[in-house]
Amino acid sequence: MKIAQYIDHTLLKATTTEAEILQLCNTLAKIAESKNAVILGADEIDMVINIGFLKDKKYELVENEINKIKKAIGDKILKVIIETCYLTNEEKKIATKLVLSAGADFVKTSTGFGTAGATLQDVELLKSATQNKIQIKASGGIRDYETAKKYIEAGVTRIGTSNGIQIVTGQKGSEQTY
Repeated sequence: MKIAQYIDHTLLKATTTEAEILQLCNTLAKIAESKNAVILGADEIDMVINIGFLKDKKYELVENEINKIKKAIGDKILKVIIETCYLTNEEKKIATKLVLSAGADFVKTSTGFGTAGATLQDVELLKSATQNKIQIKASGGIRDYETAKKYIEAGVTRIGTSNGIQIVTGQKGSEQTY
């Protein structure tokens, strides 16, 4: 069994320090991990933007990191998580434009580890910023069929959830706190 095809590998830690982020960027770990995941059989990579760089208006650094990862994985799908709960509406627009410009395939609302998940308002904002040139993935807080349907109607092409079975079978999923 090739178990790698079932794994969405991630490296997320809400308490990451600036020094750890700089070490990660200086060692090109995200790029190396992405390339290695593809070698091991991954068809898709989810990455989180460097939120600190975005908030510090270091837009070129944010875009370059996304672009380098996309180049490292070639024709495989790259989903870029912008973690909307930590961003202003203007930062969400900027982040989405950077994701688009860097050549990623998806902009994704959240990891599920932040203070909040996807909102329909965020999806509408991201949709307007993508100019329909890349796809949108909504994650966090989508637990039932009716809610999932609203997100799809709003323009998402993927939904990240731990309640997939409940959504598909029409049941109410479990609550999750942020």
